[in-house]
Amino acid sequence: MSNDNRDKDHELLKHHVESIAHSLTYSDEEELNKDGEPYTAMDYVSEALDIEYYIGSDGEYRGARLLVTFGGPNIWVDVKTNRVEGPCWGESYSCTFYDSMDLNSTCRELWECR
Repeated sequence: MSNDNRDKDHELLKHHVESIAHSLTYSDEEELNKDGEPYTAMDYVSEALDIEYYIGSDGEYRGARLLVTFGGPNIWVDVKTNRVEGPCWGESYSCTFYDSMDLNSTCRELWECR
């Protein structure tokens, strides 16, 4: 792969990761879900492609990662570290976000309801 293509891929990955982090930090309070109701953290979590939980040796919830895109790039929203992480074909990019929707509490609630 040429350096030009690698640079373009990295910029595209960076754009995706930063866009997701921005949407989580500055959630749109007017956004509606598929039922026409206000979009919630539960809506976001239920749309995730996968959830990986961080669980302590005591069985207690410590955090979670949500897979929100895959197939190049794979992008994870980590609610334990408040980072959006995007590894893709040897490249990676991550940035922090503010959990304005309280995704962490929603993931905790799902874990506790299992």
